[in-house]
Amino acid sequence: MNPALFVATLAGIGRLKPAPGTWGSLVVLPLVVFGPVIALLLGLLVTLLGFFATREVLRDAPDEDPGWIVVDEAAGMLMPALWWRRHSSWRAPYCQE
Repeated sequence: MNPALFVATLAGIGRLKPAPGTWGSLVVLPLVVFGPVIALLLGLLVTLLGFFATREVLRDAPDEDPGWIVVDEAAGMLMPALWWRRHSSWRAPYCQE
């Protein structure tokens, strides 16, 4: 698989049906348990890689916003994780403070 396509589809998750954007969002939710610093670093990495990968993939895509590009959903889910662990009253049993 093309590296840009690998990143843009989150290792093929963007090809899952139905609702590829939902799958792209769900795949990063377990990473929240690692805390806000990891979420920040992963969010920045995913955003940076996603920017370049999406630009490359869109050169060949017939659609301006293909649904199978889900790296933006992953980046978007990691950003609220910075806030959520510290300010949420809900705690998962496996989350450590």
